[in-house]
Amino acid sequence: MQGDNRPDVVSMVDVESWGGQIRGDHSDAINRLVWGLGDWRGPRIDGRPRRVIGYLNPHDAPIWPVRPPIGFVVPSYGAWPAFPPGTSDLRRHMIAHQYTNGEGYGHGLPEGYGTVRCDMNAANGRDPEQLRAATGITAPARRA
Repeated sequence: MQGDNRPDVVSMVDVESWGGQIRGDHSDAINRLVWGLGDWRGPRIDGRPRRVIGYLNPHDAPIWPVRPPIGFVVPSYGAWPAFPPGTSDLRRHMIAHQYTNGEGYGHGLPEGYGTVRCDMNAANGRDPEQLRAATGITAPARRA
């Protein structure tokens, strides 16, 4: 688990095939994790898990073909993600696009934070309030 159930924190379920090493339909186990995290986070929002999002490359979709109605971060470095057949829900529920791993795919967008090169996501035109709503956060942002 991830510590305190803070109202301004979202759990992300990262599903990857590790270059094809993981195969088969793992939807049941993944979805149990998603719904369990959502139940821990609090009451469902319109039948959806609360404050749980997914990370899924459309090309890895066969390992999670039955997906709950959550927001997704979809990786595709240097270009908009391609959505093969069977992934229209990912396109519909994509809340952010992971555009780089910090190795030069940003095309002018940041490649990391400060001197640290790392994965970076773009919220696809959503402002902070829209992103907060898309992730199920209802608490106002905390100010430092």
